[in-house]
Amino acid sequence: GPFEAGENNDFGIGCVVGERAQHLLHADFPGGLSLGDGNTFRENVTIHRGTPDGQTTRIGNHNFLMTNTHVAHDCTVGDRCVFANGAVIGGHVTLGDGVFLSGNTGVHQNCHIGRLAMISACSSATKDVPPFAIHEGRNTLIGVNLIGMKRAGMTALQINAIRQAYRLLLNSGQMASAVLPRLERELGHIDVVQELLKFFQAAKRGVCLTRGRRHHSES
Repeated sequence: GPFEAGENNDFGIGCVVGERAQHLLHADFPGGLSLGDGNTFRENVTIHRGTPDGQTTRIGNHNFLMTNTHVAHDCTVGDRCVFANGAVIGGHVTLGDGVFLSGNTGVHQNCHIGRLAMISACSSATKDVPPFAIHEGRNTLIGVNLIGMKRAGMTALQINAIRQAYRLLLNSGQMASAVLPRLERELGHIDVVQELLKFFQAAKRGVCLTRGRRHHSES
């Protein structure tokens, strides 16, 4: 199918890039695939082209997809994402910048994974995962991606605001619909909290907010 790629992409042995979508209705649709610059695709990575519902599968810049990872039809992957061995995402999934998918993780079709979120090893997400969170098991959050936020250059003010926001979301015992207006009032002047609020507003599959036993935001 139609395929365009930027500069300095590295394709490992056995990569299959731009193959037909694994779709019962649109397997032969000549949808496209667009790759940015500086991506690394290791052995046996598979990336499928788009269908009439999305037209083009898009991958941004400087992503690192390890062995046996898969990007399905009509997905959008941001910049600087990491797929560890065996990580797979279904059709129409959107990954924000800096997402980390640990080994043997799965993301259900049509889900949105927010910026700098981390999916722990052998986990599955069937709902949207909010930005800056650590996801574990099935649709469970265990805190915030503190290391990822520091590596991304976020300021102490931004990091502390996100930690406060998640403490309220995970520990208050209230529904998100009650907590979000409070976050807007108390922390809405901070850009990353606005990003979090907009994610909730745009969510279509429901947002993972079940709290797990461990709380990595304190680590």
